[in-house]
Order: sequence, then structure tokens, then C-alpha cells
Amino acid sequence: MTNEQILKFAKQYPGRIDGRIGPKTRAGISEVLKNHPETKGWNIDRRRIAAAQVMLDEHGYEPGAIDGFDGHNTESA
Repeated sequence: MTNEQILKFAKQYPGRIDGRIGPKTRAGISEVLKNHPETKGWNIDRRRIAAAQVMLDEHGYEPGAIDGFDGHNTESA
């Protein structure tokens, strides 16, 4: 599942799913991470994984720490 698909599911992405990390995707990621200030200086790849981790966690899955790394717990969730 792409970040756009996850963001759309969480109602944080209004655009067409095109597989690019454009302004709407970045805005959705920022919205999801607004309560996670530790992610501010992270690059976009790490922030997009962190956003997926936050959304997985909010929906009852266990992605592990919100650290922006695609590890075993994130993959399992």
C-alpha cells in the first residue's frame, strides 16, 4: 500500500493517487505528524514511513516505535 493510499484511507489525502510525493502528499504527511515534533528535521522518506506508522498505530496495529524506519514491526503491522 502506498503512502497516498494510506493517507486517503485516513482522510488526509484529497488528490488522485499517482505514486508521487507531491504537495498534497507532503501536506497529508505533515498533518498526520503534527503531534510528533521529533519528526520535523527528518527527510521526506523517513517522514513518510513515520506517517504510516502513526496511522497504523491509530488504527490498532502495532508498528513499534514511531521512528521513521521500516523495520520488522512496521512490516508486520
